[in-house]
Amino acid sequence: MNGSMLPSLIKLSFKFEMLFPQFIKFFINRKLKEYKETGALTDYKVKAKRRGRFHYFFELGTRGELGDMPALSSIS
Repeated sequence: MNGSMLPSLIKLSFKFEMLFPQFIKFFINRKLKEYKETGALTDYKVKAKRRGRFHYFFELGTRGELGDMPALSSIS
């Protein structure tokens, strides 16, 4: 890779910054689906929202073997 292309690629990657929450939600859903298939979880729910530039909100709701009460975790 040419050294002069690197700054252009970095600038281009920040153009797609608004899609980062959806990418992260996709990977979290994929991992939680693996846990559900193994029986560790019975149900899960993931919400992702972009609050502003570089500020995201994630809410995870899971139900597992230990109880039916959802354990909600929010990450800002």
